[in-house]
Amino acid sequence: MAFLQHCLNGGLVAHYALDSAITLGRSEDNDVVLEDGTVSGHHARISVTDQGEFQFEDLGSTNGLQYEGKKVSNGILQAGKWLSVGLHEFTRVETLPQGMEQTLRIKKSWIPGVYYTSEK
Repeated sequence: MAFLQHCLNGGLVAHYALDSAITLGRSEDNDVVLEDGTVSGHHARISVTDQGEFQFEDLGSTNGLQYEGKKVSNGILQAGKWLSVGLHEFTRVETLPQGMEQTLRIKKSWIPGVYYTSEK
């Protein structure tokens, strides 16, 4: 099974199983809720194609998506390649890393739009 790895400011935030479609955005009804002013309410979707590929698509967001630093509206998420949604970065991994018992907690800075992580 593949997983979607979520990073913020260089720190690991979480992993999500990629066994069905995942929506990302600021609204509470998304599968992955991103508290980030640069992210739209319903920003993006990642789904599994019939061929077993992981397709991402912009859902009409204001700021769009960046894949490997280039602005795109859709594509295939390759293992080890980075998809940026606002300040958040996502990549596909095939296995969970060891040491997952250490969970990072996202904290807001006093500076608007700046987040950091610390161990739980």
